[in-house]
Amino acid sequence: NYFGECQKTEETFDDCVKDGLNALRPFFKTGIPDYGIAPFDPFHAAEVPQKRSGPFFNYKLVLRNVTEEGWTASQVNTFKCDFNKHFIQFTQFFPDKRLNGWYEIEGTFFGQKVANQGSWNLRLQDYVQTMTVTRKPVRDKRGYAIPNPSLKVDVNVQSCNKLELHIGHLAGGRTIVG
Repeated sequence: NYFGECQKTEETFDDCVKDGLNALRPFFKTGIPDYGIAPFDPFHAAEVPQKRSGPFFNYKLVLRNVTEEGWTASQVNTFKCDFNKHFIQFTQFFPDKRLNGWYEIEGTFFGQKVANQGSWNLRLQDYVQTMTVTRKPVRDKRGYAIPNPSLKVDVNVQSCNKLELHIGHLAGGRTIVG
């Protein structure tokens, strides 16, 4: 009964949910099969696309087969819910968060064309992030609510004591230092 005492109308709701989330951490690796909840530590994403452009760069990056570990050891420090604005926001501390996968990048950096792919891994120690999840209601042309509208997720880095990043085949076979 992790959230049974959490009442939306009470001032203690946000802290109650935060405490419930932290109490559920042992289930992150196993899931809760009786409720159809799959494990998510490690978390897997088949594809994470990103496009960016600026005065000196323009690129399309696709991360594939991404694995993210460290959720079980994390701690939710703050939790805020606003039902009227359709969002939740929480700040979370990870003692050791690790990600890895495959990357594909195409673009231009300082006038140089780049097309490359390879493996990558990232380790974040003493890492704090704030995640905001929004799901605004969507209506069709007749005004009926569309079920299960998409989620918008924003992750903002608050701090990181140590970052280790390895990008395989970064130079695409070109000699950088000769």
